[in-house]
Amino acid sequence: MKETLKAFYRMVEYMLNDLIDRQVSFIYTTPTERYLNLFKERSQLIVEIP
Repeated sequence: MKETLKAFYRMVEYMLNDLIDRQVSFIYTTPTERYLNLFKERSQLIVEIP
């Protein structure tokens, strides 16, 4: 049970960090920079979109 709780906390921490990074990106980067970062960080997503 203790290991499951640790895994849960790690997952929540990862999700929170991702959310914070995304919010900071909306504040400090231009739309063009965000678009280019999308290609760099999640290129597979771009391939799957028709």
